[in-house]
Amino acid sequence: MLSTSIIAPHFLDVLESFPHQIHKINKAIQSSDHQQIIEYVSATIDYVYQQKKLLLALLEIRSHAYLMNGRFNDAFYDGEKMIEEMPKSIAGYTRKGHLLSMYGHQLKAIECYDKGLEVAQEQQQAGQNIDTEDLDMGKEIAIELSEKTIDPILTLPEEIATSIIILLSQDVRMTCMQVSKTWQTRILDCKEAWRKLSIQNGSKNIPLLRFTSYLCHHVKDLSINTTSATIHSRFVNLLQNGHFDRIQSLGLTDMESYIGQTPSVLRQIRQTLTKLDINVFDNQNSITIRMILSSCESLTDLIYRTKCSLSNHMVDFTSLQQHPSLINVELNVSTITGQDIEPIIQVCQQLRRLVMHYCDDTVYSIIAENSTPNLEILACNFPEDEEMPIPKLSEKKVLLKQTAATTGLKVLYLDPRVEIPPSNVLPIVYKNRSTLQDIALSMQPVSEDELRQIYAKYSYFTLPKVKMLMTQPLLGIQEFMMQAIQYSKLEEFYVASVHDMNLMVKTLLDMPPLRILEIVNVHDHTTTTALNQLLKKYAQLSVDSSQSPLSLEKITFVYCRSVMDETLEALIHIKTLNCIELANLSNTSTQGVKKLINNLGHQVKKIFLDEMDSVMDEEIESLGDVNGLNTIILQNLCYITDDGVRNLVDKKSNLKSTWTLQLTNCPRISHECLHYVKQKTNCNFIT
Repeated sequence: MLSTSIIAPHFLDVLESFPHQIHKINKAIQSSDHQQIIEYVSATIDYVYQQKKLLLALLEIRSHAYLMNGRFNDAFYDGEKMIEEMPKSIAGYTRKGHLLSMYGHQLKAIECYDKGLEVAQEQQQAGQNIDTEDLDMGKEIAIELSEKTIDPILTLPEEIATSIIILLSQDVRMTCMQVSKTWQTRILDCKEAWRKLSIQNGSKNIPLLRFTSYLCHHVKDLSINTTSATIHSRFVNLLQNGHFDRIQSLGLTDMESYIGQTPSVLRQIRQTLTKLDINVFDNQNSITIRMILSSCESLTDLIYRTKCSLSNHMVDFTSLQQHPSLINVELNVSTITGQDIEPIIQVCQQLRRLVMHYCDDTVYSIIAENSTPNLEILACNFPEDEEMPIPKLSEKKVLLKQTAATTGLKVLYLDPRVEIPPSNVLPIVYKNRSTLQDIALSMQPVSEDELRQIYAKYSYFTLPKVKMLMTQPLLGIQEFMMQAIQYSKLEEFYVASVHDMNLMVKTLLDMPPLRILEIVNVHDHTTTTALNQLLKKYAQLSVDSSQSPLSLEKITFVYCRSVMDETLEALIHIKTLNCIELANLSNTSTQGVKKLINNLGHQVKKIFLDEMDSVMDEEIESLGDVNGLNTIILQNLCYITDDGVRNLVDKKSNLKSTWTLQLTNCPRISHECLHYVKQKTNCNFIT
């Protein structure tokens, strides 16, 4: 039975007649009586087409849901659609009047109710029995509200009202502008609120077009990400005619049909533009990097995207002068070679950050051989990762002059999943060995002879400042890298497919404790003792207040046969540990996981369990007893059921603070259980 609080009662009979129709159809299907199927379905189709009331019922339900979700424009559209579909029905006028009154448009609401009453009177004169109680009551309420309405935008001091407007999102501001002429004027005049303007796909941008000529003088950051030709034409004309006279940042990421007009746009805004994010698609003629650099001398940041190879967008750079200000470049194209990138780094000597996607190995030698005195961050083919994004440049400007001691790369991010020949990448690493702090790269395994040659060529190779290393320590090259970091300031160590765990652990035992350790894809179960020895050392350091830094804060084990129950037990005693991530550990038992969870300290804030066949309901329920645990992520757990999850959230329901539960691809969890979790007010639930 549908609730009458959602839709008008007279619509219920329309919706509730359908179970009877569907029951008859199902019965005919079960008896394979195809003639009856045809008859019943045809009758139902005819019924649907004949009953406009059904459409009105559905529109009213959706309009109500939109209203409850704060989407006034969508709710209002459904109200107008109800009138359009059945102009002789008062239902649409009742819905539309209610919406207008709810959002403060009392005079418009009264006008709408009056129109509905006129329609009702016409129907009554034609002999129909029309109940106008809702219209009469709605009009009465709207009149009462209009007589005692206090407009907060007028009563608040201007500076307070302005502060509130600035905090509103763009969509909310657009809705508020429809309240009254006063609200519209006050919001449009708030310059700081329109400093950033984002145009996306969807009908919500259409009302904004009326005000763009006025707003464009306020805008400093403009992003156009829509396929609408109308919007493209409007904004291109405004840009070309100089209306965006304060613009500093421009994003054109979905304007394929108008991209050819970009050169004239850039020439117009070149004096103020400092940031450009542009997708040129496969347009190979008009929008080249050379054209952008020559047109925009104040540009500091460039994000350049194309479906083509970068070579298709490269022209003669010989006559191009040094660019005075470009410090950040991101290239997302189909192919980048060393030959493509060389002229860019030669004319952009101020470059501090260079990010390239889909580049080949020839770029490494070009970067190593060319002078890049200010380059701090280099990323090539590094996969996008929310937990480990490519670092941005510091907002603080460098006031001191670069010296020989400070010049050099600080961040080198290559795809750690791809094994690069050492001869390709070691020249860059060696050249910047005294400044590198964050490194993500994996090199191909080498033989003993090749390793001797590497030692001879790259003598005294150390990485004294490295704090983060993400790599695959493979045959031969592992020894070389372990020696390079043994006297470093390493804090974060992410390794996969470790060739020799004993060698790695031996190196780590002689170093200050790591803050983060992640080990992935290690199949040698004979190294358990060494790993446990390292964790026991970290446990000892975690309770010794004289040590600084204290000890390990985050541990991740994925596909590790060397991780057994005694390894999990060792984690219990690391009192600095606040995050534990365990995935596909085939040599751990249910008892081992249970013991770990039952003994977790209050300092543990997050736990992640994925593809752990040793995890059952009892273990999940026990997570509810861990004080301080505020983030629980459960993925691909085949043996947990509704009971375990319900008991977990019931225990956590007593918490005053909000906690997060993410539940993904656990096959025995029912939809009813998911709904049960969603009802818990203190749980931020993610599926």
